[in-house]
Amino acid sequence: MGWLLALLVLFATPLWSQLPTQYEVTPQAGWKWASLRGKGPPVPELVDYVNQSLSNIRTRLDRQGPAAPLIVYCPNRSWFEKTTRAFGGATPHPWAAALAFPSRGVILIDGGRRSTTAPHEYLVTLSHELVHVVLGVGLGAVPRWYHEGVAQHFSDDVLEEEKGALISAWAHEGDILPLAELDRYLNRSHQRASDFYRQSFSFVRYVCDRHGEGVHGKLVKRVEAGTPFATAFEEVVGKPLLEVEAQWHAWLAAQFSFVRWFIGLLRPFSFLAMLCAIGFLFQKLRRRRQLRRMATEEDGEPPGEEYWRVE
Repeated sequence: MGWLLALLVLFATPLWSQLPTQYEVTPQAGWKWASLRGKGPPVPELVDYVNQSLSNIRTRLDRQGPAAPLIVYCPNRSWFEKTTRAFGGATPHPWAAALAFPSRGVILIDGGRRSTTAPHEYLVTLSHELVHVVLGVGLGAVPRWYHEGVAQHFSDDVLEEEKGALISAWAHEGDILPLAELDRYLNRSHQRASDFYRQSFSFVRYVCDRHGEGVHGKLVKRVEAGTPFATAFEEVVGKPLLEVEAQWHAWLAAQFSFVRWFIGLLRPFSFLAMLCAIGFLFQKLRRRRQLRRMATEEDGEPPGEEYWRVE
């Protein structure tokens, strides 16, 4: 009877019981909202958006996900980091505006980013995390790149033209990173992580365009039943993952256009980034010339250790 009592206690305890006591939970229709005490429930527009997003994601993935996911609104970065640690997560990357604990049905959003993020982009980010929660499969059961690609596709994110052109350029030059290696790099700098997320997104969208969105719900169900990801992919799609990946590479390379890629670079922010990169390169070369000149002034001796620390 002891083990039965333990199970009852376990299932009676909310998976989000680690929520700091300063928060209060407000039940919604099919989900829950948590904010600091006294801040009240979410605005009606947000309630409608979450309801529609959850319904849309569950229908397209043919999954119910958690019965009542919890969305935690953190008013600023300090609370975002503190709440993340309360759930056992590491300190979020500086660029993270939201994150999910899929196995617990919990989403944390950084309210402090609302003033610096376009409203549509902010809502798409929330929808992205809702997909993670509805998908629910642990990151150990499916590759992280797949989890992220599905989250971007089913949150109706947009693959920007310049990002699509960049991925096509990588494929054209044979420099695109294999999907199996993506998980090693998804926690790097914001720009690089963004590029790799878009690569995952491109592949998932490619599979959807050719085999229908339903393949992903079927694939996940097979993985949950214990089938390895690569085997489940082949069973559902009808071809091995590596073969489909090679076909995707060929399709990307065929989309490449130098003119399209160059025009993408001339977009304001991309062009600014290119100028910054050129400036950084010249600055680095100038420093190296200075170091060589200083070494020559020191009676021709090679530069000492203190100079190499400058690099």
